[in-house]
Amino acid sequence: MLSLAIYDAELPEYCIDNIGGRCSGPSFGSNVSPVVVGNTTSESLGTAKLEGLPIRLQEGGDVTDVIATGRDLPPDMKVILVEKDETTEDYRWIFRDYLNTEAIDLRHIKVTVPSAYLLKPGVYGLVGQDASFEMDANALSKLTPEQELYIVSRDSPVISSVEPSSVRADAGKKDDVEVTLRGMGFTKESNAVFGTASTVEMGLGGGDADFVSSQEIQAKIPSYLLTVGPFAANEPIRVWVTDDKDLKISEPLEIQVLPAPSQKVAPKAAAINSVAPFPIPLMDSHSPRYEVVEIEGENFRPDDRVVAVLDPDRPGDYSPLKTEFISETKLRAWLPRELWRKHQLSYRLLLKTAAGVCATEVFDEVN
Repeated sequence: MLSLAIYDAELPEYCIDNIGGRCSGPSFGSNVSPVVVGNTTSESLGTAKLEGLPIRLQEGGDVTDVIATGRDLPPDMKVILVEKDETTEDYRWIFRDYLNTEAIDLRHIKVTVPSAYLLKPGVYGLVGQDASFEMDANALSKLTPEQELYIVSRDSPVISSVEPSSVRADAGKKDDVEVTLRGMGFTKESNAVFGTASTVEMGLGGGDADFVSSQEIQAKIPSYLLTVGPFAANEPIRVWVTDDKDLKISEPLEIQVLPAPSQKVAPKAAAINSVAPFPIPLMDSHSPRYEVVEIEGENFRPDDRVVAVLDPDRPGDYSPLKTEFISETKLRAWLPRELWRKHQLSYRLLLKTAAGVCATEVFDEVN
């Protein structure tokens, strides 16, 4: 299996969202945004996975397209809809449907949600599945969501403003930062939930707030959302007002984070959105010495280097590739033939006759 990633020499380890949480460390230089781009067999890559912020839709709507996010999303992937069943003490997820999809790139896919699932409030989940894989009833009954989908009440609260609308990264040095939310539909059961695109993936539960009136509540931004190591956070803070019992969830409002005078903003990690060709075919002895690979994405920097990983169980064992920086959204790399090629055993057959010796070479391909 062949994966490509971006080696970023400027990125400190604590700037990376590492499988569910941020890591910390003093060293700089990390591999980010790995994507599987080739397999040594004809089988599908099978690495598709959805992940990202919960998606919010309001009850009573028509058929709706949403953009789900993830990694290694193939053009022909399936998306499964499951529904949260809270009628038992140990809730479970019930298979509901296969949804229509349209591929966008390796990290985004358009998913169509039928109006039948928008008739009333509910908590659903999206699950990515490789098109070549089939699940039996037992497997479908054990699915858990990879990205959540909330169908919220039409009586959900509305946040019209937050004061202050921006906060300095050093404001939380001593304590969490208090803000005032104004809008409509707030109740004594309302909670304010804070997060960012990289810290909120599953669930909008929890939170807290002090009720002032149906148009005002007060809450505190957790101080850890303001910084990433010694840097100011590089993404806005989002706030939702929720009431879990009745599935009343507002649209999120953003609060900007400003660096302190002596502080820099944390560098943003690069992200690969697409690779061409895709998948990258195995080369052979007749192929060019290099396969030119075009990579599109986000947050690329001039000193970024594309790296190749052949063993997913050993991500630290990688090969740097010759890389050309074109723009913040495009890189070009050269993949050596000898790194990603078919290997052949050859047999030399000899036939000795009275007239002389005849020879031929037979190749046995081994992937």
